[in-house]
Amino acid sequence: MVRARTETGKQGGNLPPLSLHVPEPPYRPGDAVDYSHLVIPPAGAQPRPDESCAAAETHPLCLDLIRVLGEDHRAVGPWDPKLDP
Repeated sequence: MVRARTETGKQGGNLPPLSLHVPEPPYRPGDAVDYSHLVIPPAGAQPRPDESCAAAETHPLCLDLIRVLGEDHRAVGPWDPKLDP
């Protein structure tokens, strides 16, 4: 029985050929960017955790966008530290 040799010279032949899929990016350099597919929550919608809380309590914040500034460019909701100018 004769076995086929691979390109590296090793015997084998029952392995499927390798393939690589490179996804097409939605935008290329120079294209106009459109963010309409993103869901952007209103400013102050995410709760602000206590500074002394356990790290596990902040995990939900890692999975969402946190908007602190409103349309007037000021902090709103629980994220407003109420600092004087």
